Amino acid sequence: MTDYFSGQGEIFVGLRDAAAGTALALRKIGNVPDFKLSGNVEKVVHKESMSGQRQTDLVISTSKEISVSMTLEEWTAANLAMALYGTEVTVAGDSVTDEVLPDSLAVGDFVRLANPDVSALSVEDSLSASLTLDTHYEVDSAKHGLLKILDLAAFTQPFQATYDYAARTDVAMFNAAPPERFIFFKGLNTADEDNGVFEPVLVDLYRVQLDPLSEMGLITDELSPLPMEGTALADTLRAVDATLGQFGRITRMNVL
Repeated sequence: MTDYFSGQGEIFVGLRDAAAGTALALRKIGNVPDFKLSGNVEKVVHKESMSGQRQTDLVISTSKEISVSMTLEEWTAANLAMALYGTEVTVAGDSVTDEVLPDSLAVGDFVRLANPDVSALSVEDSLSASLTLDTHYEVDSAKHGLLKILDLAAFTQPFQATYDYAARTDVAMFNAAPPERFIFFKGLNTADEDNGVFEPVLVDLYRVQLDPLSEMGLITDELSPLPMEGTALADTLRAVDATLGQFGRITRMNVL
C-alpha cells in the first residue's frame, strides 16, 4: 500500500486570542493555488581536530523554524489589508461642495478628484462662473474621479467641483501593525480516494506572523496573485506534548 499525497483545499485565517492562544473567527481567503510549509533548523557543526581528517563529530541544533508561503488569488479588501499591513475602511456615499482643484491648470491637464465613482458633477471658477461639460472640461472617467481640462477661456482659477460619490471600500497601505494570526488548512488528499471520497487533511498553525506581500502586479496579461510569506512562531501558551505541539499540527484521517 502506498501513502502518496497531492493536496487541494481551502485556507482559513483568523486573528489569534493572545491570552488563550486560540483562534477567533476564521475567514476563508479564497482560491489559493499554492500553500507550503518549510522547516529550517539552525545548527552548530563541530569537527574533531585529532585525526587529521577534520571529521564532523557533533551537530547541535540551536533553533527551529517553520516558514509559511501561500499565493492568494482573490483581491478582496480583507486580503489586501492582510497583505499590505493595512486597514479596511467602508466609506459611505455622500456629497462634496466646492472641492478646490489644483491651481494653475493648463489645457490638457488631468485632475483627480478626492473621491471616485462620482455623479451630478459641476465645476465653477473662483468667481462662481460655471464651466461647461465637454467644452471647458470632460469627465475622463467618472468611476475613477478623473477630469480633463479642455479650454480655460477667461476663467479665474482655482476651480471648484461639486459632486456626489458612491459608497466604497478603501484599504490604506502600511498603517497598522501586523497581528499574529491563526491559519487553518481544510485539506483533501486527492492521491487517496475511496469511492469518490478523498482523505481529509487538517493543518493548524497556531501563531503565524505574516510578512507583507512580496509583489503586486498592477499591469499584467495574466491573473495577478498576492504572494505572501511568514513564520510560524512557537505558541508558548500550549504545552509541549505529542498531540498538539507548540507550532502546529497535521491531522490525517482515513477515508470512510
